[in-house]
Amino acid sequence: MVLFVLAARFVLALVFLVAGVAKLRDRPGFAATLVAFGVTGAATSVATILIPLAELGVGIALLLTPLAAAALLVGGVLLIVFTVAAAIVMARGTPADCACFGATTAEPIGPTTLIRNVCLLALVIFVAGVGPGDGVVTAVGEWTRLAGRERILGVAAALLLLILAALSVAVGRLRNENRRHARRIGMLETELRRHQKAPVQDLGAGGLSIGSLAPPFDLPLLEGDRASLTSLTANGRSAALIFMSAHCPACQELWPDIEGWQSGTSEHLRVAVVCSGSAQTVEMKVMGHHVTNIILEGDTQIAEAYGLSLKPSVVLVAPTGLIDSRSVAGVGAIRALVNAALTVK
Repeated sequence: MVLFVLAARFVLALVFLVAGVAKLRDRPGFAATLVAFGVTGAATSVATILIPLAELGVGIALLLTPLAAAALLVGGVLLIVFTVAAAIVMARGTPADCACFGATTAEPIGPTTLIRNVCLLALVIFVAGVGPGDGVVTAVGEWTRLAGRERILGVAAALLLLILAALSVAVGRLRNENRRHARRIGMLETELRRHQKAPVQDLGAGGLSIGSLAPPFDLPLLEGDRASLTSLTANGRSAALIFMSAHCPACQELWPDIEGWQSGTSEHLRVAVVCSGSAQTVEMKVMGHHVTNIILEGDTQIAEAYGLSLKPSVVLVAPTGLIDSRSVAGVGAIRALVNAALTVK
């Protein structure tokens, strides 16, 4: 029993440590999960730091016998909150990904999420019920008193658990990779059908003339930092400013494209989104897509300063801060302009 309790503590510690590190490494993905759980506004940015730190604290404390009881209490509360929140999301029928262990293992919140959390909670309750047990020294003494066959069975069980854990992580990554490829293939098929059915049409965005000075700005990012025209065009890069609205149905079609453009390796063009609407609404619209450089326009009317009358629209700005293309509006025209700019060396 001593060995089993100690092993259970180590398993729980590993789970909380991995979860905490993964959330800190992928704060945008975890923020999207929190938005699905109903956390909005400034609380989202705070929670993306405090929750991972709490999980890291629980994981470390579980390894220390004097602190294990307190760690079990905090860990149990975290698991209960996550389980209830996941159940509410499922009841609402809102599609959302669980990035509890990072983007590479993110998967839709569903029965698997609940089963995993319930199993972990049961393990917490078991260890709390029998007591955190003694330390490693006592466990080693217990191990030396076991018969040879029991030692072999113990090692085999431990190896089996490790193999199952590794397979679970591998399956999660493969599932996530397959979903990403399926989404990308669907996007390419849709784009191909559009190109086959109708020519690209610029809806007429208006905009400033090529060679004129681009209006400067310094605005907050959805990720929590700030961005300016100077920062976007730093290091000799041009900037593609895509003006969107959180309340624009056509704009929603562009999120997969923007994700693909930003995930590329272009060294001469930085793609950014200037989006109007509240931060909470924008978070909901971008959920499920790993998009960065989302600039919150708010009431500053940057689009009007650029002379744009329609959304979505896009304009290119050179590293010199001058307008480097005509402004175009409409999903097809935006795709054509940005794709052409990305292929220019």
